[in-house]
Amino acid sequence: MITDKLGDVKYAGKSSREAGLMLQSTMEWQTPIYSSTLTQISGKSTAVIVSNNRYDNVSQAFPFRTLPGANPLQLMRAHRAVLDWLYSVTPDTYHKIEFTGIPNTYFMGIPTTVTAMTDAGDHATLSVTFSMEPFAYDNDGDVYLPVSEGQNFANSYQIMSVPLIHVTGNGNGSFDLNGKTYSVVGVKDELWLDCEDEVAYDKNNDVVPNAVQFDDYAFPTLQPGDNVFSNIKNIGLEMKPHWRQLF
Repeated sequence: MITDKLGDVKYAGKSSREAGLMLQSTMEWQTPIYSSTLTQISGKSTAVIVSNNRYDNVSQAFPFRTLPGANPLQLMRAHRAVLDWLYSVTPDTYHKIEFTGIPNTYFMGIPTTVTAMTDAGDHATLSVTFSMEPFAYDNDGDVYLPVSEGQNFANSYQIMSVPLIHVTGNGNGSFDLNGKTYSVVGVKDELWLDCEDEVAYDKNNDVVPNAVQFDDYAFPTLQPGDNVFSNIKNIGLEMKPHWRQLF
């Protein structure tokens, strides 16, 4: 879709406005695509669909213009300010992308391309492309919520969420989610279950793969609709649900 109401772009906590940039109204919002491979097989007129079980990242371009009143020296400084904005953090991991025009929502991405700055008289234009995860996340889903026996976490979106679960206690314990049992072993005060990256780590941030006993090492997910916790044994739980939808 085309929008002119996104407002300022904030990347890794810094606003595009701080770099002297305004987002232009000609931006075209891209659409995530489900990843699959179509294979033609001899004797079949219809290609066989092989799912890759994921949505691909989106390459999203943001067209900017500098604030009015630019001269060559100011343009040079503006270009440096853009680079300072984008690379104040190393793009070796995804960072939050937010828009003042889309409240209570954030995206995840990294910059991949910055075009040359083009002089347009009293201002300049340039485009920044981000490789973005195909999801829009709710800020409300980024807050720890206590988990109690029989509690239901309703996922109102059509996409499953992958939570961050904080386990407290000592020794062994387990919990059921939607009737499936997840066991933890040898907990020492605290354990985190990062269901996005399918990794468990302790309070020292050390990965402890032997601390979980999950069928097929499949971490918990929050499916669309009801998600009920039950049979919580010998541990305490809280969770960031990381609610998300396709953007």
